[in-house]
Amino acid sequence: MKRATILCIDDEPTGLILRKMLLEGEGYSVLLASSGLEGLATLQSSSVEAVVLDYRMPHMSGDEVALQIRKQWPSVPIVLLSGYPQDVPEHMLNQVNAFICKGGDPCELLTAVRSVLEESNRSRTQAPERLSKQTSAA
Repeated sequence: MKRATILCIDDEPTGLILRKMLLEGEGYSVLLASSGLEGLATLQSSSVEAVVLDYRMPHMSGDEVALQIRKQWPSVPIVLLSGYPQDVPEHMLNQVNAFICKGGDPCELLTAVRSVLEESNRSRTQAPERLSKQTSAA
């Protein structure tokens, strides 16, 4: 079975390295991007099953990145991270699949990633069933 590839986007190198170690320890393949633009370029060139995205970044914030991901790769789940949860607007939470506060228990990130991947897999496997039921009913 193919390991899921997770793209982590954050301008803080230490956070990227720690998340990479944590996720790889759970068997995921991990790609890193140190900016929103680099993350979008990585999505363009690589097959990614989920994105772990920092909210507060210079040049292109997490909400801008999330909107671009939703436009170009609507089925890719997004886990949003922030060390400043009070700064994350409510409408932003509607653009992502999960929200985690930075600095919390690392298990929360693992649980969120596992959950969004399972939901994404369920959505993918149920879509053909719905289509075949509609086709057979016609």
